[in-house]
Amino acid sequence: MRIAFTIQHPSNVHFFRNAIGELREEGHEVFVFAREKSVAVPLLEAYDIDHEVLADEPDGNLDLALTQLSYEYRMWRAFRRVKPDVVMSNMGLAATHAAKLTGAEARTFIDTETENATQNKLVVPFADELYVPKWLRTDFGGRETRYDGMHEMAYTDPAWFEFDPSVLEAQGVDPDEPYYVVRFSAWEAHHDIGKRGFSPEGRERLVRELADHGTVYVSDEAEGSIPEGGEPMPVDPHEFHHLLAGADGYVGEVATTTIEAALLGTPSVRVSPFVGTDGRLIYLGDEDLVESFRPENEDAAFERALELAADDGAKAEWGERREAFFDDAVDVTAFVVEHATRATRTGAGGRRAAAPTGADQ
Repeated sequence: MRIAFTIQHPSNVHFFRNAIGELREEGHEVFVFAREKSVAVPLLEAYDIDHEVLADEPDGNLDLALTQLSYEYRMWRAFRRVKPDVVMSNMGLAATHAAKLTGAEARTFIDTETENATQNKLVVPFADELYVPKWLRTDFGGRETRYDGMHEMAYTDPAWFEFDPSVLEAQGVDPDEPYYVVRFSAWEAHHDIGKRGFSPEGRERLVRELADHGTVYVSDEAEGSIPEGGEPMPVDPHEFHHLLAGADGYVGEVATTTIEAALLGTPSVRVSPFVGTDGRLIYLGDEDLVESFRPENEDAAFERALELAADDGAKAEWGERREAFFDDAVDVTAFVVEHATRATRTGAGGRRAAAPTGADQ
């Protein structure tokens, strides 16, 4: 089959990269189209994934609109050129539109609640197939296939990820010494307007007090100054999950990083105004893999983070919870491969459709 993947965000690289490799090994023709967004393109290069860049990163809201139009036009031309049978995307606005215009089947994954993602409303009507985690609360009118997984599991599953301490050692990090990862959000997305996580004073206090227990590596999406007692990220972006996996604890505001840390077996504390609105994090909270607090309760978050830092058994306990979690879950990368290669409505290539693992019928 001829299968196209679109990359709009660094998280898309992580989500799809193992599936892309599997499909190429199986002999399918795989095309990867990307737009510049943060470290998305450098990640593709680091993972040695052949790709074509169709759009630069926009500069401001006006440029964002123009870039989106240019991206959709270039993607339409690219699809006309390579003639994919199937287009795989993660909430791919341009991908679903361009697929519809060129006769390809648009198969898209959605893992964000509709109230937090206006883009969903512009994608869903154009998608031929929707794949949604079973714990996402949004109702898509029965059009979706629900599965027992989430995007972050595609690259944190023990079947696809093995912690390599030598990656840290090569960057000067001693994996046997205690260290923590802290990640602050920029709060710049449209749904973040008027929102915040930790207070400025809270950020300072968190890093200062956590540093009493070990080295604190700080990442700030807003590229602000690192609070006293913290250290900058010591690894390259494609090595970040090894840093998370080896950490004694994670505290942060960013949903994706919180989920990644939890699924890698790292004690995880989150502070966010969106507590209770994300089905993924609600589910992980029920599995005792994430502990979430609203900003007005940041004092309680401090106390819990410090309790975990002082608990010598916390890391091992989270590791056992991770193992139990994945024992009962679907292999998300295998799910992507299966549904990328299902026969199209016109019978183009692929495997005949079978009942999806963990899906509602």
